[in-house]
Amino acid sequence: MKTFTLIILTILTLGVATPKKETIFIGTVATDTKNKDIIFGLYIEFRVDTLVIGRNIIQKDGTFKISATADKEFDIYYRAIGVGNTYVQTIKPTDKDTVSLTLKVPKEYKKHFGKTICPKCNKHDQTVPIIYGLKTIVIYTTDQPPYTTYDGYGMKEIYDGGCVTSDINPKFFCKRDKIKF
Repeated sequence: MKTFTLIILTILTLGVATPKKETIFIGTVATDTKNKDIIFGLYIEFRVDTLVIGRNIIQKDGTFKISATADKEFDIYYRAIGVGNTYVQTIKPTDKDTVSLTLKVPKEYKKHFGKTICPKCNKHDQTVPIIYGLKTIVIYTTDQPPYTTYDGYGMKEIYDGGCVTSDINPKFFCKRDKIKF
């Protein structure tokens, strides 16, 4: 009886577990001429939650190629030394062998009544600007992540981005999704 049960469990396990399909993503990063040299050497990363499922570096001509296997939605980020993790978009899994992508760096975001809309949740009520540089006045900082800071002039809610910046660093932070974009 044990052998029969083991055979049935094996058949069910093998029958239900289908191999994941690998997809090759061929991409181009579009940018303006002043950022052309900055994007060379950026990493493009595909992430499911915090797990990196694919990564490659942008070539001098602005292209990249990543092979990834995913059975659920994954997020695309870019990053480099001096450039923080920046959310770009979410991709749904596909059964295609090859997918072509075009990413704009830096990306332009939609606004609603002056507030930037988060590209992940498509809402604007939890987005705050990221401010870079050395601050002279900090009135209040929360003690829980994401450590929201309020500037001393207009008591405007901001996210402290640190002192190192470039034109392609993330400009906004979504407190709901905990992403910089």
